[in-house]
Formats: sequence, structure tokens, C-alpha cells
Amino acid sequence: MIIVVGLLAFALVAGLLLASNRSQSAPSSGETWQAFAQASGGTYSQNPLGRARKVTFTDGGRTITLEAWSTLDGPGDSILSYTKFLAQGSFDPAAPFQLHAESRKSSQLSLSLTQRGGESFQTGDPGLDAAYAARSNDPARAAALMRNLRVRELLLRLSGNEAYLDLASDGGRWRVRFGDEDAPLSIARLQDARQLIAAVLDDLAASGAARKP
Repeated sequence: MIIVVGLLAFALVAGLLLASNRSQSAPSSGETWQAFAQASGGTYSQNPLGRARKVTFTDGGRTITLEAWSTLDGPGDSILSYTKFLAQGSFDPAAPFQLHAESRKSSQLSLSLTQRGGESFQTGDPGLDAAYAARSNDPARAAALMRNLRVRELLLRLSGNEAYLDLASDGGRWRVRFGDEDAPLSIARLQDARQLIAAVLDDLAASGAARKP
């Protein structure tokens, strides 16, 4: 009985948090995402409750997706509502390598920073090394990727408290991901995230690390 009451109380608290924080924790307005999709030629969709938004692009034979959703996390009375953002694209590896670069502004570095990517390294670029902590099983290739002028520009522009760039195998497919939490999602930021994924995929293809689509 106590367990049932506890579960009901948790559900009530979660519902109240979602309702009270809907305006500030929603993954930006539907109007913003629809305008971004229309201006960029993407396809917009959202879940029935309107708490997750997604735009899908076909870029040079590749599929790139951007999505954001609101969620709850935390124990007991420390439950918080926050928004997660993820931009990603898949690639067919020719000479794959792992990379995880995570913002140094993060209050707590992600566990994935130690689980993925091999050894820590610096790119040799003062701006990048001040903004991101990075690991890779091929530091030379990873550093060259991050120093790619377009990739570098977008990484620094997108840098935020929970920002990260990740290249790794997931579910049998190799993916490039950029993500963050609770960053204001303007049309400009969405466009930068899309361009970052495209720039990384272009670099991988040009360097021989991925096959062209």
C-alpha cells in the first residue's frame, strides 16, 4: 500500500512539474521549429502532446535529424524538468574512429567521456581546447577533424554548458551526434547544429574515414 501511494505521489508531482514548466521547458515553440523546417527545406513533426519536436533533412543522400524533448530527472523532491536537444546523422565507415568532445562548462562531465573515445587529447587550438575536453582512439585524426575550419567555427558557436560532439557506433550504425541541455533553441542555433553534423560528415568523407553516400 505504501509503495502504491508513493507511486501515485510521484506521478502527481511529475504531472504538476510538467504542467507548471510547460512554457519554459518545452523544446522551444512549435512555431520556431516549423519556421526552421520551412526555411531549411526539412520535414517537421511533433508528438501528440507537443512536448517533442523533430525536423528531418535529406542532405546529399544523407539523413540528418534534429529533435528536442522535455523530460524529468532526479531523486525524490529534487526532480527537475529540463529539455534535451540532439542533432545526428549516420555514416558508413571506411576507417572509423571514436571521438567524444564535451564542453568544459559542464558542471559534471558525462560518463560517456570515460566510456567512449580512448585517450584524452588536445587539438592544439587554444580556443577549442579551452572550450572542450576531448577523447579519441585516434587523437591525430580526431584533432584534425575538430580543427576543420567549418567544424571549429560551429563547435565554438554552439558551445554551451552541456554541449558535446560524439562519433561512435550505436546499435550497429556509426553516428555523429551533437547534443546539449536547456540551451535556448533559436532558428539560428538549430541551423548551426544541422550545419555542424553536415560539416563533420563532409570531413569524414573527404578524409577517407567514411564512404560518400
